[in-house]
Amino acid sequence: MLTSVKFLRETALEVEGIFRRSGNMRTIKDITQMFNKGFAVRYSDPEDIHCAAVIMKRFLRELPEPILTFKLMIQLLQAHQFLMKLRS
Repeated sequence: MLTSVKFLRETALEVEGIFRRSGNMRTIKDITQMFNKGFAVRYSDPEDIHCAAVIMKRFLRELPEPILTFKLMIQLLQAHQFLMKLRS
């Protein structure tokens, strides 16, 4: 996952529709298998931008629990409200 995020930060922040377009499914499958087997992955092809985005989305979607859990949501809302009071 870190490899995909780093690659996207370095090469794809200005790419329009990065998370809307699908990459090459064969490439996505191959890269995913490499990650699952613990191999190092090096993105090199410009088309890999969309593959990295798809892999990242898939990883986040398949997590057993969301990163920002419902339990944390209340604390995040309270923190936001606190910051808003400080600003006013």
